[in-house]
Amino acid sequence: VVLAGFVLRLRRGDGTYLNADEAMIMFAPWQASLSGVLQSMLAHPHGPIPNLLLHYITVISSSELVLRMPSILAGALIPYVVYRWGSDVFDKTTGLLAAIILAFSPAMINLSAQLRFYMLQMFFMVVSLYSLDRAFRQKSTVWMRRSGLYMLLAFLCEYITILMIGACGIYSLIRILRKELPAKVVREWVISQVGMALVLAATYWLHLQRLRGSGGEQFARDGWLKNSYFHANAQSLAAFLGSATKALFEYV
Repeated sequence: VVLAGFVLRLRRGDGTYLNADEAMIMFAPWQASLSGVLQSMLAHPHGPIPNLLLHYITVISSSELVLRMPSILAGALIPYVVYRWGSDVFDKTTGLLAAIILAFSPAMINLSAQLRFYMLQMFFMVVSLYSLDRAFRQKSTVWMRRSGLYMLLAFLCEYITILMIGACGIYSLIRILRKELPAKVVREWVISQVGMALVLAATYWLHLQRLRGSGGEQFARDGWLKNSYFHANAQSLAAFLGSATKALFEYV
């Protein structure tokens, strides 16, 4: 299943030139020096890991397929992680069905075959959630540490991961208050939360605050992503939440 999903993503990624969004994403990685990459990425609301990865990939090749390969590989591996997770929690049949759905989902295939950062982010998020679940089931400090590390990597791919960090934090806190973990595992969780909070604060200070009020933000809010933002002067909050939820489920 994983191999078939990889082949589908590979064929899809090899079939087209970079579109306008992909070309814009490559603006930061395609700098002559590492300092140039770090300076250029400040104009875009994406994390540093994919930018640095693509920067070093350009040393090897500039073909569309090679540049898309991190996304293709991440998208192909997600079904395997979900298979392991489903098999551990339920049974192998459940894990296999979940893997099949993710491996052959048209939305997942299309997104995996594009030069975007979402598949890397999703891969790290899925591994983090799997690790968190194992940490609770096995009362393991090692798996709790891995969960925090992979969630941090997901955040450093795409900053919107902060929503998942908050959700997982609330979920974990509820289970901790129910006394489901020994003190040493709780201590590991607290350390990971403090570490993520420090990285989030540093990211905001060094990168995100520079985007507030910028031309890029204004162009997204009033232009190509207008429907994704809440405009208080033109719609109610209930209407926005309804249309945004409908659009999300239609996409999936």
